[in-house]
Amino acid sequence: MVTRTPGACMGCIRSKRKCDHRLPRCTNCIKRDIPCHKKQFKQWKLLDWPQLNETSERRSSPSLTEPEAESAQLDITEASPPFIYSPPLSHPLSIFLPDYNGVPDRIFLWQYFVERSSHIFQCWGESIETTTRDPLSTLLPAMAAFDGTLRSAALAFSAHYFRLDKPDGAARISSIDLFTEAIKGLVSSKDDVSPTSDSFLAQLAAILLLYRVDSHSSPSLLCLARSAVSCITTTNAQGIKQDSRYRALLALLAWTDICTYSSVTPQPTLTVQDDFPLTFSKQCEEHSNFSPDFDSWITHPIYAFSRNLISPLLCMSRLVQARRLNHPWTDDLEARACSLEVDLLTAYEENLDLTTRTTSNDPTPLLHANTAMFAVSSIMFYTRLRDTPLTASFIRHQVARVLAETACIDSSSVTSRAAIFPLFIAGCEAVDYTSRTAVKERLGSFVHYLGCPLQPMFDQLENIWRVRDAAPGLTWLEWTSQRKLL
Repeated sequence: MVTRTPGACMGCIRSKRKCDHRLPRCTNCIKRDIPCHKKQFKQWKLLDWPQLNETSERRSSPSLTEPEAESAQLDITEASPPFIYSPPLSHPLSIFLPDYNGVPDRIFLWQYFVERSSHIFQCWGESIETTTRDPLSTLLPAMAAFDGTLRSAALAFSAHYFRLDKPDGAARISSIDLFTEAIKGLVSSKDDVSPTSDSFLAQLAAILLLYRVDSHSSPSLLCLARSAVSCITTTNAQGIKQDSRYRALLALLAWTDICTYSSVTPQPTLTVQDDFPLTFSKQCEEHSNFSPDFDSWITHPIYAFSRNLISPLLCMSRLVQARRLNHPWTDDLEARACSLEVDLLTAYEENLDLTTRTTSNDPTPLLHANTAMFAVSSIMFYTRLRDTPLTASFIRHQVARVLAETACIDSSSVTSRAAIFPLFIAGCEAVDYTSRTAVKERLGSFVHYLGCPLQPMFDQLENIWRVRDAAPGLTWLEWTSQRKLL
């Protein structure tokens, strides 16, 4: 790998300021709270390993590097050995490979992470005219480049998604060793005598990536992530709110928490008095969208829907958990449920007001995804906390609304990722054959989401519909307790 010392970062170049080259971010970028991308003068890649049938002239070539072709595409198949072919090196960190010299599998997985798998959270297209990239796909590689534990987690994450992306050509790629390596790094971090908010941020990012690699370890990792947030706020309570890294990771943690505890299958015990919703609300009071490019957006660039829905959804998961654990439904819990209903209605009214009275620059597909999320939030509240049956006119109307809004999203676009959650939740409450068929067809048409294999999702929906058709009068708590769903 051929590299040169990076020059001034892109932020200092644009502002015509002197860059002090500090890592991971220079002083100017820290002060301005913007990503710090080091500029590389030339990008190179490793040549493919020679095939067995290649000529001796190719094998004896003295050159080990060549400039990266812009049109190169990632293509790992049985015809080409794993780990060798490099993806396009459009990102400066693609050629920054610490500790990986002579380890081609890690070189490949790192490049795949920078160019592909770190973008899996993005729900808006690159065609949108902004000067800022997706916050997470920018943040995660930049942090992983300078933290060994996070880098191991990134490689495990990359290996996991590469196997989903290229199942026929990834026989030799395994995430197990990398996952174990990252876990050992997290365990060893407890011996750090002087932890900083930066080290805790790297641990939080590593945990959130590992969560998506091993489903068996996910519950304990989610608890560990919430603990990391507590450590971060304790270490740097005043300055951390302004750190874009913290805001982005907190957003990803909140969404991870919501997806986990909104599942129809039983989840590990979650304390009803868990203070993460309150912590999240206090940390995100300020309206911050990571970049001026997003200031006029109604939707959040990470959630792909209104930020006003996050705290209500977090609170809803705690109340539903209380019902699942058969906690006495006290006056306090009822008051919290009533307050939650008001919060949902207020969030909807504010969103409607913004949509009708202001001019936003949100991509149109994101606005449809946002409306679908408001509809599915109502479905979840009234079916899970108020025992409204799926045959009720209100529920059927909201299911139809989710289908109508998601139908406006191009199934080949990355925004289709934002439609997975509302479609599945609406599908659980779909009562007629037409709606159920529409849910399956929409989910089956999406091509940009690897995180949730379709067949297991379809099988679970079929099981749910079978249980619900056999006993339409069952409440949400009753039908989700059926063993047939597992």
